[in-house]
Amino acid sequence: MTMFTPRQVSMGNKVYKLHIKHDAKKSSINIPPDHSIYQLKEIIHLEFKVKPENQILFCNGKLMDFSDYMTIKQAKIPNGSKIICNKLSKNSPPSSPSSKGSRMSLEKDETLAKLNQMEQKANDLEL
Repeated sequence: MTMFTPRQVSMGNKVYKLHIKHDAKKSSINIPPDHSIYQLKEIIHLEFKVKPENQILFCNGKLMDFSDYMTIKQAKIPNGSKIICNKLSKNSPPSSPSSKGSRMSLEKDETLAKLNQMEQKANDLEL
């Protein structure tokens, strides 16, 4: 008679693997899904030397705007996620992993200025 060990399915036995990137350095960490976001930030601090209060995290390209007390599972961070850690510098707002936002903002301002000029010319023609 062969005895089988039952499969453990409780949350405490599951471990997520997250892929973390900061600057050019990459690392993979194992963390239980019931750990808090702050505990994740502490692990990132140990690995990359960025203090938790200076971390801006992106999960799979989206800003992680969660409470530090929320668990990884509550934040809906899937196993195998890619986390990008940006360092918040003094006097600067949080930045996205890409710089498209500033260029798009400039293009939007230029387009708005052109529309205002066209509107002014149209108003001048009506008079």
